[in-house]
Amino acid sequence: EIWESPKIYRIHNTYLSRKEFRKFVTECGGFVEDKEIEKHVNRVGRKITAAAGQKTRSIRFFVVNEREIINALAWFPNLVVITRGQYDDCFTEDELAAILGHEVGHIVLNKRAGWARENLKECREDEYKADQLAVEFAKKAGYDPNAFARYCWRTMGHQYRAGYSAWGDDSCSTHPPAWRRIIALNSNLTQPA
Repeated sequence: EIWESPKIYRIHNTYLSRKEFRKFVTECGGFVEDKEIEKHVNRVGRKITAAAGQKTRSIRFFVVNEREIINALAWFPNLVVITRGQYDDCFTEDELAAILGHEVGHIVLNKRAGWARENLKECREDEYKADQLAVEFAKKAGYDPNAFARYCWRTMGHQYRAGYSAWGDDSCSTHPPAWRRIIALNSNLTQPA
């Protein structure tokens, strides 16, 4: 019954998360040593954090050396990690802001509802919500709100070149396919405010 206490549960999850975070960073070759990249990601991240209504420096941003994998993720409770491959794949600062905005969106959502999801449907709903928050935060921070949808189009191109079908079976994935995400993003971008 002690583990049912929200405070104990949070402390336990924080400990496990930090341990897993250190392991993940090690597997990715450590943190990037390029100070300009680090400064760039943190500067954009701070703008997105402010646009999300979060306290200054309440969310921490890291870049890991992994170049082969194009990915970014939110880590419990307040960390955003972006791979060097993801950073290099961003054509513009607007795209970087959108990527970081999506991950900050996960942190904001999870502060409201908790980190554990019960099923695939809830995971996918969170992805759509984080996409919408990415657009909202990017726009509030002065970035192009269309950048995330453009980035999703490019993701489909990456998948195609890697031999995956954009239209294949995705029934086991926690992330909706890029084309569905683009449709959802575009429908919200074209609705009147």
